[in-house]
Amino acid sequence: MKVILRFDTDSQEEEMEMLRCLKATEAFLYIWDILYNSKKSILWKVEANQYETQEDLVEDIYTMMWERLKDRDLNLEKLIV
Repeated sequence: MKVILRFDTDSQEEEMEMLRCLKATEAFLYIWDILYNSKKSILWKVEANQYETQEDLVEDIYTMMWERLKDRDLNLEKLIV
């Protein structure tokens, strides 16, 4: 099977659709990384008592998520808004 996708990049909506198609694999790899790899590192930090409060834990998780988005060049504003 062969599929050809065409986008009118003069249209802002179609440009966003094109970016979503191009970044789909990276997005799924990001989700995989968060679901399977991040849990281990967070649990190790919890077991080592590296968090003084629950807020510290939540902040670390959010920071990690944003860093991994940046590492994968997944700009949410370009893909969603």
